[in-house]
Amino acid sequence: MPKLEKPVPVERRIFATNIRAARKRAGLIMQQVSDITHVSVTFISMVESGNQNTTIHCMAELSYAVEVPLYVLLSSSFKAETFDPKIWEDYAKYVQKAKPHLLELQLLAENTRRYRKLAGLTQAQVDQLAGFRNKTTSDIERQGGNMGIDLVIPIAPVLEVPFFKLFEPI
Repeated sequence: MPKLEKPVPVERRIFATNIRAARKRAGLIMQQVSDITHVSVTFISMVESGNQNTTIHCMAELSYAVEVPLYVLLSSSFKAETFDPKIWEDYAKYVQKAKPHLLELQLLAENTRRYRKLAGLTQAQVDQLAGFRNKTTSDIERQGGNMGIDLVIPIAPVLEVPFFKLFEPI
């Protein structure tokens, strides 16, 4: 019996399209991004094509290489040709205060907690509604590890917020 492939989540496709457009806007080829991030060109190519689940850490590193905040690259309204560099300049102040992947995990934790409380849900309820294993929401809220995008995608609809809002500075 042939193996059925899962459809690529729309959030991953949005990031793939936007990171490629942002890289081109920055005038960088994949090798230059690889040199900056220490992520292989092959992996970058797979991320840009939407064929690779990637970690929040890697997404953060790629976003910093092209100087566009991760939350912007996760938004379907991102347009590389009209992106205001001032947004990056303001965001870079946050970046200077933490290691890139730690900042993004912190934002994810804080926003998950905030939106969960606004929705009046417990961590266990979010786990159940998102189809998570027990204590995944707890792991997210305490920044427990470098999670992949596909793992955290189901939390946004449960909290009734666009996915990019989970990474947006408060």
